[in-house]
Amino acid sequence: MTRVVRKMYWAWQLDKEKRFLEDMAEKGFYLEHAGLGRYTFTEGEPVSMVYEMDFRGFDRHMSEAEYLQLYEDAGWQFAARLGAWYYFCRPKSDPAEDSLFSDNTSRRAIYKRVLIVLAITGFPIYYQLLIVFPQLDAARTSPPSFYFYFRFALLVIFALHLAASIKVLMTYIKLGKNIRE
Repeated sequence: MTRVVRKMYWAWQLDKEKRFLEDMAEKGFYLEHAGLGRYTFTEGEPVSMVYEMDFRGFDRHMSEAEYLQLYEDAGWQFAARLGAWYYFCRPKSDPAEDSLFSDNTSRRAIYKRVLIVLAITGFPIYYQLLIVFPQLDAARTSPPSFYFYFRFALLVIFALHLAASIKVLMTYIKLGKNIRE
């Protein structure tokens, strides 16, 4: 039997998402598929599991099969994938071994990859708002023209992108302050 749960998490809420998945496993539901705001679980026996997420981004120095094998060799089972996010799980054991990322440096690496993707995907948005739109004449940008509505939609996307970028950057900086070497 499967169960679908609709819940939205953001990149800077990995610990909260991890706790949610672990709580579901303790209730006997194991992650089968992750979608945007939608999780599909398979029902089974309640078990204490630990979940971890990794963001691969544009890092393609190894194939996906090699990437997944690397985690499998370390004792992690591939649970699901959402874009460049990979979900792994394993039964809880020694608390020292129950994390893919043993320190803040490795956790920061995830957020660095997210920031790179945000910078690359944000470039067209910022280019349109800062370079293209100021050069358009007023007749092309007044209602009911296409550019009027396109500009409005782009401003909403810009605000969401900027907010996400700031939140991820703040998480990245916070983890950097807590590095103990």
